[in-house]
Amino acid sequence: DVASTYKTIYASSSEEHVKQNALEKIVDANLASKQYGEAEKNAKLLSNQVKKAYALSQIYDRTKRFDLAAKQNEILIKSPEYKEYAGINLGKYYYSKGSLAKAKDSYTQAYSVKNGTYRDIALFQIAQIDEKTGKKDSAISNYRKLYSEFPKSQYQDEAKLKAAQLTEIN
Repeated sequence: DVASTYKTIYASSSEEHVKQNALEKIVDANLASKQYGEAEKNAKLLSNQVKKAYALSQIYDRTKRFDLAAKQNEILIKSPEYKEYAGINLGKYYYSKGSLAKAKDSYTQAYSVKNGTYRDIALFQIAQIDEKTGKKDSAISNYRKLYSEFPKSQYQDEAKLKAAQLTEIN
């Protein structure tokens, strides 16, 4: 299997960068085969702190250890490469804890990633939080921004509906 090939490379190499690259592949294989204990053990051996945090975040999320995942995402949100991923995950985490200001800040950071994959989700969540906290004008503005900026978003129809409903209330 893939993991055993990389384990052999890891064990036999004397070059640290080769060992680390092999270790990343081992962690990926552990995650793919849902061997979370092995994945965690191997991820903790990664020397690159950002890659370690990303691997641990995934492991903790998949094993429902959300507080630990959040700690890793707090590291990742400072990294341009993982800012969007971490922002979305921290947004979900803080929202579930009722920390709406922190959730909005996290989603705002995810939304700020230019050409990000999940910007529409982030903007929708920002609008939802605005609506929930009574900031109707901001919510309407963000819902409208979503359907104009992301015409193919899965959230487009709901954003139009919410904007219309909130406009009717105002």
